[in-house]
Amino acid sequence: MYYIQYIVARFFIFILLLFPERLRFKFGDFLGTVAYKLIKSRRLTALINLKMAFPEKSEEEIEKIAKKSFKIMIKAFLCSLWFEKYLNKPKNIKIINQESIENAYTKGRGVMAATMHMGNMEASTVSAGEHKIITVAKKQRNPYINDYITKLRGKAHYMEVIVKN
Repeated sequence: MYYIQYIVARFFIFILLLFPERLRFKFGDFLGTVAYKLIKSRRLTALINLKMAFPEKSEEEIEKIAKKSFKIMIKAFLCSLWFEKYLNKPKNIKIINQESIENAYTKGRGVMAATMHMGNMEASTVSAGEHKIITVAKKQRNPYINDYITKLRGKAHYMEVIVKN
């Protein structure tokens, strides 16, 4: 069963990468909307968390933020499938306060970055420049998909992935 899932996923990735980047992101928006509507438990968790974080916001604002976050999460995941090409385009990367990172490294200090739960951790290699990145990732249940993702992450220069079970 795992191998069939892997083949279906690879076929989906192959088809997705045939399209221009702009359409891939539009598809990500579509998938984010579908996920928001279909995955009730995640939607409710997002809404509850947002209400606690932003008690001053209206129900409509909270729902708008939740929908947008689902879209962003899906697009970040999809982007990890073509991150090498994506990260090589300067227009796709915006690093804020790069000098703080360089100052910390110059002083022999490490830098810790907090990113969204499911995102494009490979993008952190751009802000780190020549400095090594250590990140934590969860091992996937499907061993074929896990190996594929591990191989993709291995293409990110200076990044070491610590896998937790």
